[in-house]
Amino acid sequence: MIDIDSQWDYNDPAGSEMRLRALIPQAEQSGDAALEAELLTQIARAMGLQMRFDEAHALLDDAQALLTPDMPQAAVRVALERGRLINTAGDPGAAFPHFRMGMGLCPRHAAGHPRHRRGAHAGDCDRRARGARLERAGARHRRQQRRRTGARMGRIAVQHPRLGVSRSGRLQPRLAGVPRGVAVPRGAGRTADNPGRCVVRGPLSALAGACTTRR
Repeated sequence: MIDIDSQWDYNDPAGSEMRLRALIPQAEQSGDAALEAELLTQIARAMGLQMRFDEAHALLDDAQALLTPDMPQAAVRVALERGRLINTAGDPGAAFPHFRMGMGLCPRHAAGHPRHRRGAHAGDCDRRARGARLERAGARHRRQQRRRTGARMGRIAVQHPRLGVSRSGRLQPRLAGVPRGVAVPRGAGRTADNPGRCVVRGPLSALAGACTTRR
C-alpha cells in the first residue's frame, strides 16, 4: 500500500508533485481508482502551493469523476483539497463549504485519522479567520459611527447657544465662560447641591429644554 503522505515535502511542492505523479502509473496498472483519485488530489494540492490554480481544479475534476460511493476517503480528500485551493487563492468564505462537506463525508469510524483531524483543523481555522474578519469589520463600523456621532454633536453644540459637548460625546448645558464646541471635563459644573451631571435626552428638536439631572 502506498503511503501518500510520506511523498510530501511542504517546502518543495514542485518536488512533491513529481513524486506523486510518478505513482499514477502504478495506481492505474493496479486498477485502484480510489488510490488514483487520492493521488490526483495531492498533485492538485502541490499545484495550488505553486499558484497553478486552474490546473489544480482541473485535476480535482478528474479525481471527482473517478469517485464511487465506496471511496469515502478519496471523496474527503477531493472536498478538502478543493477548499484548500480556494482558500489559498484568497477566498476563505467560498472555501468553507468545501471544508464542511469534507468533514461531513468523513466516515465515523475514521474520524480520528490524522488526515481527518487536519481537515477539521483547516475548517476550524477558516471559521476563526472569518470570525476575526467580521470582528474587525464590526470594530471599524463602530469607530466610524462614533466619529460621525461626535461630529454631529459638535455641529449641534456649535450652533446652539445653550449646549456643549462632554468628553464622552454627550450634549449637555453649556457652562458659563466655556466657548462653543469645547469639550467639557467630567465633573465640571458640579456643586454640593447638584452632584449629578446634566444629560440631554430626546429628539434633537427638543434639545433646548430636555435636560434632566442624573444622580
